[in-house]
Amino acid sequence: MGLGLKVHVGHVLGLEHDLGLGVDPSYKPCWDHITQPLPPHERTMSELTTTEFTYDSLCIQYTEEDVPYMLKTGIHLLPKFHGLAGEDPCKHLKQFHVVCSTMKPIDVQEDHVYLKAFPHSLEGNAKYWLYYLAPRSITSWDDLKRLFLAKFFPTTRTTVIRKEISGIKQQSRETLYEYWERFKNFCSSCPHHQISEHMLLQYFYEGLHHVGRNRIDAASGGALGNMTLAASRQLIENMASNSQQFGTRSDAIVVRGVHDVGAAKYTMKLESKIDALLLFTAVVSFPSISCTSAAPSIPLPFPLRVIPSKKMEEVDREILETFRKVEVSIPLLDAIKQIPKYAKFLKELCTHKRRLK
Repeated sequence: MGLGLKVHVGHVLGLEHDLGLGVDPSYKPCWDHITQPLPPHERTMSELTTTEFTYDSLCIQYTEEDVPYMLKTGIHLLPKFHGLAGEDPCKHLKQFHVVCSTMKPIDVQEDHVYLKAFPHSLEGNAKYWLYYLAPRSITSWDDLKRLFLAKFFPTTRTTVIRKEISGIKQQSRETLYEYWERFKNFCSSCPHHQISEHMLLQYFYEGLHHVGRNRIDAASGGALGNMTLAASRQLIENMASNSQQFGTRSDAIVVRGVHDVGAAKYTMKLESKIDALLLFTAVVSFPSISCTSAAPSIPLPFPLRVIPSKKMEEVDREILETFRKVEVSIPLLDAIKQIPKYAKFLKELCTHKRRLK
């Protein structure tokens, strides 16, 4: 026993009997120190302050697989969605489907691949949202896709896109191809808009310019409503493709030129010149000062300048007669353009730098 060997008590007593050792039959060994329970282990302060972490299972409950598989190739090619305001969840799902279609193992359903690969395509707030869902609450790919769109594509956003589709209008100087592509982008950005096909074509047709609407009517044989939905959509697609190839643009709205924009400024200048001309005519038509007028009480530095000469009177009379014979027979816009030339001519004429022949 001193060597630490575990030997049965009966074996020890039998060995003593075989060896002839005297054994007291009334001897009873004391087993009280062995049968008493051990005192409970007391935890230390550090053990008591340590937080016990309990791991909850993921919200996705994977189904039992007939063929076990692992996704190794293609994980790094998955698109990333962060849950930001400017991201498009529908576009993310489309890109996710494209990548998963290239990494699907043999004899494995696509929904199982989607469930395993989708958590790897989320980052930031989107991944936190997935972690906070109830454990084992998602059992299929349809459930996960529905919850994802409900979180990151709310009803308010759907309502806004539905209004954009129903009230779409072709912008000025926008080709049929550009208008058709913008309309398709609105429809693809919200696949669950729940607008029927014939209503979509009607909204597109009503938003056209009258020129584009007449062209579609002519191409459809008189009315677009007499064609089937597939034929109508194919007709619009062909006309939009033709618009892209040749780059024709709608001429419903005429672009204002440079002269049209600046016509108001030239008109104001013309009015100011006419006012100055009328004032000059009024001054010339006044009677000249006679020599017999009373001399001013204050002596002038140049008294001869006050007395008009006969030569100046004759020049003024000739100018007045010349202006009376002037007739403008050119378009108004050309007259406005030549105002600076007229102003220079009048100035030189009034300052005696130019003489009439």
